[in-house]
Amino acid sequence: MPLLIHTELEPGIQLGIWEISESIEELVSQLYLNQQEFETLEEFRTEHRKKQWLSYRVLIRNLVRIDTIYKIYYTSTGKPYLVHPPRNISITHSGNFSATLISENIKINPGIDIEKIDKKVMRVRSKYLNPVEQIRASVNPSPETYTMFWSAKETVYKCYDNPQISLKDHIHIHSLRQYHGYWLIKIRVILPHQTKDFLVRCERFNDYILSYTYD
Repeated sequence: MPLLIHTELEPGIQLGIWEISESIEELVSQLYLNQQEFETLEEFRTEHRKKQWLSYRVLIRNLVRIDTIYKIYYTSTGKPYLVHPPRNISITHSGNFSATLISENIKINPGIDIEKIDKKVMRVRSKYLNPVEQIRASVNPSPETYTMFWSAKETVYKCYDNPQISLKDHIHIHSLRQYHGYWLIKIRVILPHQTKDFLVRCERFNDYILSYTYD
């Protein structure tokens, strides 16, 4: 059952997670790829990367539920979106999973990230956490904690859609609260002439952290 999770977070906001178990041929058979998309597919060097690229397209097709040919477009900053029908989307993949967050309201910017829990994120923590955040993370210094902080920041980076900002210097973890089965992380983006807050939900499934938010 490839469609692992499908939930409507609120009217017009859909979250989906796809577990990749199909062959490339099986995934392609569920899509209407044009020549340019086939050429893009062939540019990926590994079979696994090709499956990831195909799987989130199949996932979007299942969630949007359209029978016509559709194409994923990208802004100048690389953010994906749909035109027919108009949707703002965010996509992510890690390991054998891909995920998407879809908004029917094009004024809402979604952000989603999935990361496999890995102790290597602890070794590079100074690249994405400022000194205060490193102290906060050290209260529970586990791979899960550091992966969650990384994923939450990546989620806001995708939602904010500004390639000039950095995870360490501009995206700051302001507060963290744990509930039964998930965390809520308040993140503040601080720029010279603008400050903006985001609330990111993070949850664990299997050996992965899923994070998402929408503006």
